[in-house]
Amino acid sequence: MAQPMVILILLALCFFSAPTHAVLLRGGLLRRLPDPAALAANESRHLWSSGLAPNILTHFVSQAPLASNVPPPAIPSMFVAVMTERATSVLDRNAIREMWHSVAGGTGQICYRFIVCKAEDDHQQSLVAEQKAYGDVLFLDCEEGYAHGLLTKKVIAAMVSYRTVSLAREGVIPLAVSEAHAWCLDRELFMKVDDDTFVAANRFQLDLSAAAAN
Repeated sequence: MAQPMVILILLALCFFSAPTHAVLLRGGLLRRLPDPAALAANESRHLWSSGLAPNILTHFVSQAPLASNVPPPAIPSMFVAVMTERATSVLDRNAIREMWHSVAGGTGQICYRFIVCKAEDDHQQSLVAEQKAYGDVLFLDCEEGYAHGLLTKKVIAAMVSYRTVSLAREGVIPLAVSEAHAWCLDRELFMKVDDDTFVAANRFQLDLSAAAAN
């Protein structure tokens, strides 16, 4: 009996003399830790039946980093070319406008433009009025459609406009778009997206910042 009793006493000494984080790891309690805010709110009570004192829990919580205190990484500047059709209604585009305003977050780092091919049709008058009202419709030399590579050519036209703004800033070629559009296109990154694509604002910002940091 003496030998098992000695072993139990040694185990007890190791348990109570070990650092807090080691006790939690060895006791398997780390996987069941509540939220730090819950610990702080209940620091005056015993949360577990293991005999851990409230002051040990408070010390553990005070050492845990809080995500809210960590500043988010910077968002790089980016131009977003939103592929839309001339026949798409202004109400549909307004929903996309609201979404991208949320994604941009008022920082000015993310700027979008609706990419529309030039044409003389029944939609021209309303599109011109929409551009005057919102200033975010960019007319390019292309042909609307999906077949025969038309959408690909439209994306290429948007990329060419994006690139030519940088060349114009360097004095290589004349500026081919208005200053309002040039300010939007003159960015570090280029992104193409369709006008029926949902983008989660906070998640997009975090992922974009993390990707740029790497």
